[in-house]
Parts: sequence; C-alpha cells; structure tokens
Amino acid sequence: MPKTEKKKILIIHGWLHSAKRYFELAERLSEFADVDIYEFEGFGKTKFNYKTVNILDYYVKKLQNYLKEMEYDIVITHSMGGNVLLKVLSNSNCKISNVILSNTVYQGLPILKPIAWILPITVLSLWVPKVIPKRLIKPILRKISLLTIQEPKYFDDIMFEDALRCNAIVAAITIFQLAFDRFRFIQETQNDEIIFIVTYSEKDRVIPLRNTQKLIKDLRCPIVKEYKNIGHTVVLEAQDDYYQMIKEIIDIEA
Repeated sequence: MPKTEKKKILIIHGWLHSAKRYFELAERLSEFADVDIYEFEGFGKTKFNYKTVNILDYYVKKLQNYLKEMEYDIVITHSMGGNVLLKVLSNSNCKISNVILSNTVYQGLPILKPIAWILPITVLSLWVPKVIPKRLIKPILRKISLLTIQEPKYFDDIMFEDALRCNAIVAAITIFQLAFDRFRFIQETQNDEIIFIVTYSEKDRVIPLRNTQKLIKDLRCPIVKEYKNIGHTVVLEAQDDYYQMIKEIIDIEA
C-alpha cells in the first residue's frame, strides 16, 4: 500500500506570542503533517531589522513574499496573524487550501483604543518588565494576562517569556495599528477556492463578538466554531479540542 504524503501546515502566531507558543501543537500534528511556524520580526527570537513606522504593512509584505513560493494545505492563524494573512490574501494569489482564523483582529480593537493611542506609555509598559526581577514582575504579568486568558492557571512560562522577549517599540506600534485598523476583507476570485474556518471564544475579552460577526459576513459563509468558557488564546486554553478540529480537517483533506 503506497505511503500517504504528509499534509503541509503553516502556523502564524498572534501579538505578543512567538513560534514557541505553537511548538507543542506542531509536535502533535507532525505525525500527520509537515509543520512550519512563521514568526514575526520583533517577537520571540526573531529580531526586527527594518526601519519603518508602518509595521503591519511591513509584516504583510514579508508574509506575502514568503508565501509566493510556498504551498500549504492548512494555514493556522491567531489574532494578529489572521489579520496579516487576510491582507495578503486580499491582494495576492496564494496556494492555500484551508485557512483557520482564530480570534482574529478585525476592524480594530475597541477595548484597547483608550490605551493604545498613548504610544509612549505602551512602550514603557512593555519595556519596564524587562528590567524588573522576574520574581517580582511575574505575578503582575499574570494578572495583566487575564485580558487574554480566562483563568490565571493558563499563564505559563512561555507566555511570561514572550512578554519579556518582545521588542517593546515594535509591540507597541503593532498593537496601536491593530487597535485602529479599518481593513475590510473583500474576497476576490483569486483566492475563492480557499475554505475559511473561523473560530472564536465565548469569553474573549480582546475581540468583540460584533467584530467577529463582521468577519464572518465578509468571508461569505465560512465554517464557524465557537469555544465555550475560554478567553482569547484558544491554542492554550482549549488545546485538545483545537488539535482535534485541525486533525479532522487533515482527515478530510487526505
């Protein structure tokens, strides 16, 4: 019996996350697929080496160039990652069969606008934790993390490390741009064969439900899945259910 060729999967992380956040998921999926993880410059271990103020636009161009020569059966995105990918798909043809948009930033972040517009304060709040002893700053970051997770138990070492490793200026500018982003996805014929799967969380404190509803409408009848009793970070708070959903898509594609 001929060996079935493995599927190709790309994972694109969200704001203040890194590739490391998805190592566990990638390891579980590696039995059935070849998994790549895309890391944005300025987050995780990837340094930001370009001088620009419009960082989101830079991310779009970089991801667009990356995808030019690539072909994926499934692209998994979270939050900012979904926002950037949608912008790529709006103006270029990509060889992608399925796109999972999880807790996607779409049409701005109303809850963060009052804070995000004061850039110096945002930069300072992201830089100060780097110079405070870890034993002192960790409990503070655990409480702040409740904006993105439903319960403190989900605050793990990876989340802590990602918050400390990010480029404070890059992170501040990107959250400002995301908060006031007005991009709307209009599906063109160039990517009309992509199957979109939108996932959202019942208790997401970052993405308002009305924004997700706008995304669902603009995607024209995507597959929609709701996760109950969790916050913004589905890969962490609903690990097994999220993995199972992706595995089912792989099985359908087989």
